[in-house]
Order: sequence, then C-alpha cells, then structure tokens
Amino acid sequence: MLWIKICGFCDTESALLAANLGANAIGLNFVPRSKRRVSPALASRIAEALRGRVEIVGIVEAMPLTQAELLRNEFGLDRVQIHCPLEIADGQQLPSWAYWAVGVTGACDSVSLLRQPGDRLLVDTIANGVTGGTGQCFDWSLVEEAAQMRQIVVAGGLTPTNVASAIIRARPFGVDVAGGVEFADRPGHKDPVLMRSFIDHARHADAARLEACVSSNMDP
Repeated sequence: MLWIKICGFCDTESALLAANLGANAIGLNFVPRSKRRVSPALASRIAEALRGRVEIVGIVEAMPLTQAELLRNEFGLDRVQIHCPLEIADGQQLPSWAYWAVGVTGACDSVSLLRQPGDRLLVDTIANGVTGGTGQCFDWSLVEEAAQMRQIVVAGGLTPTNVASAIIRARPFGVDVAGGVEFADRPGHKDPVLMRSFIDHARHADAARLEACVSSNMDP
C-alpha cells in the first residue's frame, strides 16, 4: 500500500485529522530556516496526540546523527528525515530510524540514487541550492528505476491535482506533501479539504496502478 506522509504540521487538530483521513505518517519540522518549524512544546503536544496512530517523522537538515538521535528520543519520533545534498549522503549508511532526503537535478543524480543504503530515501527538488521544501516538482522519471529497488518517497510540489501523475509515472513507495495541502499564504496551516482530496487522489491512483500491474503481470 502506498505510504502517504503529510508534513509540516503546526497544530494538533490538523495532524489528528490527517490520521483520521488515512495518512500513514505526519512530519514535524525542526529546520530553523523553515516556515513550518515547530517549537519544542508544540512538537511534544503533536507527537503525544499522534503516537501509535501514525508514523511520526522529525524533519532536520544537515544534522549530525548523534544530535538527531537525541531529538528522536526527546520527542519519541519513529523516524528522522535528514535533508542534505546527494553528494554528502552518497553511500553513507544510516541507522534504521533515519533516512536521507536528497534533491535531484538530472540523470547523473538518478544513478546515484541506486547506490544509497538503507530501506528508504526521500527525493525532493533542488532550487537555489536548497534540497527540500521548495514547493517545486522535479522530473519524476529520474526516480522511476530507483523506485523498483528502493523505498523511494516522492516529494516536491505535490498537490491533489498532480499526485496521481507522480504515482503513475514514478511508481514510488510513498509520497510526501506539505504546501500542497495548505491554505494559501499560511504555511503550516492545513486545509482539510485539500488533505482529503490529496489522500483520495493518491489512494485511487495507487489502486489503479496496482490493478494495471496485475492485469499485465508486471511487478508493482
């Protein structure tokens, strides 16, 4: 089943609604530059309310593993998503509770994706040197091959309108959205209608993809 993560929550009620709508994971952003950064107190409240219901993922950037582990233990996170350039992540093994989030720019990067260790890898868009949270899409065909061998999570510019295309094109393990399900000009504030629409479109696209694979005897 497709893994759906909604990221960058800034209130408990929206995070609970995401779980009720069928999201598999919620993201808490600890990146200082992010418009969706949560305070320690808010992160604790959201994590406590969602613990055991969905996967709770902490979002960090270029953070040493020792510090990431302290963060994980402090807030009871299930996973830590570490954003960094692909060339830094390349080949570096992570513990089971962490995974890389990298940006891609072209075909040479797609080859590097196949070398990455670990069970999961989030792929986002690079824009102006920033490897995540750009709100821009990348060429989904760049991860199509890697998604057959790794748990690739597609992020970057996804919305209820285009998530089905991303799923059909890349055939990923999962999808990740933040700004695409928020009220306009209110980062971190999720729109219930958009969250429901995103999850519904993603689930329908995944079901259609699996049905097509079965009909043609292809590997899903």
